[in-house]
Amino acid sequence: MGSLFSAPKKPGLPRNEKRILPAQDHLEPAVRDQLLKLNDEIQGNVYLAAVDNEAYHQQRERPFYFNDANYPSAIILVESEEDVAKAVKCIKDLDKTKYSLCIAGGCHSNYCMVDHSITIDLQKLTSCRVDKDAKTICIGGGAKIGQANEVLRGTGLAFATGTNTDTGVSGLTLAGGAGYLGGQAGFACDTVVQARVVLPSGEIVTASDTNEHADLMRALRGGGGNFGIVVEWTFKLWDVSNAYGGTIVHFTPTMVSLKRVMSKYIDVVKDIPDEGCSLCALPAGAPVFVDVVTMIGGDQVKNAKSYKDIPFLSKISNLGAWFQMSNDVRRRDYINEIAVLLEPVQHRKFGFALGAMVYSFDEAMCDALIHFTRVDYPTKNVKGTIIAQAFSGEMRRNEGSRSSLRHRKAEAWIIIEGAYEPYATEQQIQAIKDWTKRVKDRVVELGGEDGPHNFCDTDGRRIKFFTEEQREFLHQAKKKYDPHNLMTLNKNIVATTTE
Repeated sequence: MGSLFSAPKKPGLPRNEKRILPAQDHLEPAVRDQLLKLNDEIQGNVYLAAVDNEAYHQQRERPFYFNDANYPSAIILVESEEDVAKAVKCIKDLDKTKYSLCIAGGCHSNYCMVDHSITIDLQKLTSCRVDKDAKTICIGGGAKIGQANEVLRGTGLAFATGTNTDTGVSGLTLAGGAGYLGGQAGFACDTVVQARVVLPSGEIVTASDTNEHADLMRALRGGGGNFGIVVEWTFKLWDVSNAYGGTIVHFTPTMVSLKRVMSKYIDVVKDIPDEGCSLCALPAGAPVFVDVVTMIGGDQVKNAKSYKDIPFLSKISNLGAWFQMSNDVRRRDYINEIAVLLEPVQHRKFGFALGAMVYSFDEAMCDALIHFTRVDYPTKNVKGTIIAQAFSGEMRRNEGSRSSLRHRKAEAWIIIEGAYEPYATEQQIQAIKDWTKRVKDRVVELGGEDGPHNFCDTDGRRIKFFTEEQREFLHQAKKKYDPHNLMTLNKNIVATTTE
């Protein structure tokens, strides 16, 4: 049990009273009473929307993109799986046309703090335990990648996950999860051993490939938050005691030089060894091509005296740029140095990101990315960046019968990020929004697909991009575990195949 309100106000994001009051008034008296009663029954806290409820605002303002700090009607800050179960039981029979259930974990999704929703916030479920003998790690459903990495420090082991340490483990895994170990391990969801899940009924179950909830385990591997709330994951661990990595900045001031570099780049990444990984970035308007590269494990890495002794790293360091502005690729500790390579550029901001899976990372796709970062992009108080992560090895070889992922044969994941200054005008913000949409539309036109959250249409009527078997499986899993569609804020899968 906790306090509904807290005292002094601290400086934070601008607050919109015109949005707070409707969130506050959205709760009917009977529902408000239910939530007040829940506050007395759980270890955590229930925070109700109110202009002067500073505790509510501190939780509401957690999202990675500041502009995703919307106005839920209530935030339930849980401290245990029992709290989650009690919260679900409190909410599950409410009118779903009026009260939506929202789940907040790492808060990198615009579904994490939705206006007028009732939000279950998992941020205190961060306990992590390593079993070195079994080579597994148990990770709380609210933990971020960086928090899990802390307990792995010094072990020489790591789990396959994303590249931004601020990202929530749960949201990333439910969507698939691509990262530095993908070539040898597959997507993050492929390495899940089991999951503890609070079902929409409030029941707590353990899902694995070998028990009665094997279908739930498969659905959670890429099926999003459609089937329940994961309160703990168990992942396999991988040996990362030998690793090289770093960032290479290629100076490409002309479109011709960028075209030359990107042409060589796509040739190199088509043959990435399983131990390798590459993420490239094209900041709009900047005369550079930035590449973050790693090689983890294997005899080449173990025996190398320099990155030049590793063919993949040597090739990707020499792409024909005018010159390298910097190249810090070297032997590194995985947890202390490689897992945090992107931290300097992954900071909270005003902005948004779109994604697409690319099945042909070819010259036409490169031409499109060059066009939108050297010719067609807005500049005033806004910034656009296109990032591409090449897929390789187990991410593409895994036939996926134990998961819900469609994009097994994708060659790359394209991320289009638009950021803006807090003082940007509405017109300037709209310009960067329009730019991200134009980029994605062109990528899709060239054969890309919505991703990684490619579960279904946002109107919930049909699942896109899946085989008939996958579609039927996901519908049946939804029907079994969430027949009343409590878990709806996630590009929703519905419990019927009716179009």
